[in-house]
Amino acid sequence: AIRHVALLLRVDGELIPPEVTAEWEAYRNVSLATDTDGHLALPGVPAGVYELWPYRTEAEAELLQQAPVAAPAVVTVVPGDNEVTLRFERKP
Repeated sequence: AIRHVALLLRVDGELIPPEVTAEWEAYRNVSLATDTDGHLALPGVPAGVYELWPYRTEAEAELLQQAPVAAPAVVTVVPGDNEVTLRFERKP
């Protein structure tokens, strides 16, 4: 499990800037980052295609927004409960 990893998010092709997700996190009282056990729960998100990029620093988030690369994780959320496990390979 990887803890304290934030996620840059694109939903149905629309990139959601970290400033917007921060507002959403405050409003919904959730976090778009993994907890100390490496888990992330996002209750009540609408159905759609979610593309996720992990990042640790604001500088990494800026780079991802300026020069987008293919998302390492793409999740199709459907109505009801969805559970996803993401596995990432270590960088050499």
